[in-house]
Amino acid sequence: MTGRRALLAALIGLPLLPLAAEEAAMRADVTLDATDGEERIRDKLARLLTGQPLDEVARLLREAGARDPGVIDLARPAETGADPGTDLGDGIRAGDPVLAVTFGLRRGFLRGDRRIQADLDHDGTAVTGLRGLRMLPK
Repeated sequence: MTGRRALLAALIGLPLLPLAAEEAAMRADVTLDATDGEERIRDKLARLLTGQPLDEVARLLREAGARDPGVIDLARPAETGADPGTDLGDGIRAGDPVLAVTFGLRRGFLRGDRRIQADLDHDGTAVTGLRGLRMLPK
């Protein structure tokens, strides 16, 4: 009976192991670096965050090397402090399903962080894509 249980567990567990390993490897290879260009950062953010729950965005960014990520959901008027429909720039209005994310990438011991702002589209539960990316002046 023990051999049957072990065989069954091995048969059931085998297909699950590669999927979990692939997902972990996909996230593990996404490391944000201050020397990356704008297009490379855009690609990495899209790969890292698309499909992820909204409440996991800050944690995933920290794990990828972002420093002090700040996340504001523009769909929530209380977070923006603006009346719904107010133009926030770049074609975004208060109340739109967009996460405004700002974070830094460490450039070195004596140099300040490279600051980045990303606008992420969402459906209320998960990130659906990267809308825009800006490199902020120091």
